[in-house]
Amino acid sequence: MAGTQSLLQWVASELKAYSITVTNFGSCFQDGRAFCALTELAAGADAFNYAGMSFDDPVRSMSNAFATADMELDIPQLLVPEAVVKAPDPHSIMTYVSYFRAHLASKRAAERTAKIEAANAALAAEDE
Repeated sequence: MAGTQSLLQWVASELKAYSITVTNFGSCFQDGRAFCALTELAAGADAFNYAGMSFDDPVRSMSNAFATADMELDIPQLLVPEAVVKAPDPHSIMTYVSYFRAHLASKRAAERTAKIEAANAALAAEDE
């Protein structure tokens, strides 16, 4: 249960900037907004524009998010949008969300490494 709570806290924290409240891995994902926000967060607004989305059709919104995550992030389409809307499976959603957490952790580590390398290069250039 600790892993579930940890993942839930992570996704809730990540999606605060989108004004999305996530308290469970079921109904909180049915409208597609959380998936769309995660996709933009991981892929960037150039690849997936959350603000430009219309959420009138959750199936369409999720389909777009899942396809972008698959193409841009290599996150497999594990979920069927119609099934998530009708009867979300918390375990499947947790599995899918965990791919985003892993992707973002890797992306952020690479960004930190790049900053450190740039700072080291700048220091080396000053020493010359």
